[in-house]
Amino acid sequence: MAEAPAGRLRGENGEGDGTEPEPNNTRGSHYCHTSVAGEAPDSEQDGQVARALEALGIRHIRARSPQARGRSERVFKTIQEQLVPELRLAGIRTYEAANAYLEKSYVPAYNRRHAVTPAQPESAFTPMVGIDVDLLLSVQHERVVRGDNTVMFERLELQLPSTPERFHFARCRVMVHEFLDDTVGVSFQGRLLARFNRDGAILKSGEGRKNFKRRVG
Repeated sequence: MAEAPAGRLRGENGEGDGTEPEPNNTRGSHYCHTSVAGEAPDSEQDGQVARALEALGIRHIRARSPQARGRSERVFKTIQEQLVPELRLAGIRTYEAANAYLEKSYVPAYNRRHAVTPAQPESAFTPMVGIDVDLLLSVQHERVVRGDNTVMFERLELQLPSTPERFHFARCRVMVHEFLDDTVGVSFQGRLLARFNRDGAILKSGEGRKNFKRRVG
């Protein structure tokens, strides 16, 4: 999963009011796969975003007509024509400053200009209870634990610790997770066993995820 879609799921759904039942967006390659250029997306999707949406019970509506794609393109054009000059006038030169400006200034102003009152005031979001958002919204790779209780991933040798339930996980199928904070984790049957930095060193509990909520709901 690319960082942008993962951030969208986390920011708009994962840490907001819940999950959006039927998001409608473009058919970008980070959202879905299209085998033949110019044709509709494949009926079977197995990418990272498709996996996360299916796990959350979300039906993904992809823009299929020129009219639908035109709406998103017009929004992009509006944002590009407004945001870039505003950032320049504000003297923004770093990603951190740009993100702060988006959150505190641009997004509130944009919503005031373009938001409309919904026909029904009730929330359409579904609460997320007991879901580990970090695990779900990570890029996932299946691996088999080696006999010495290690997992190989991108030239890293990740040494798994023992748990109260198991002394080792040799020959078990596990999932390697690439998290948004640039750390790596290994889970077994949906439970995080350990988290590592990009040098392969194991991190203490809670380290490396200070800026993200552990669970939602």
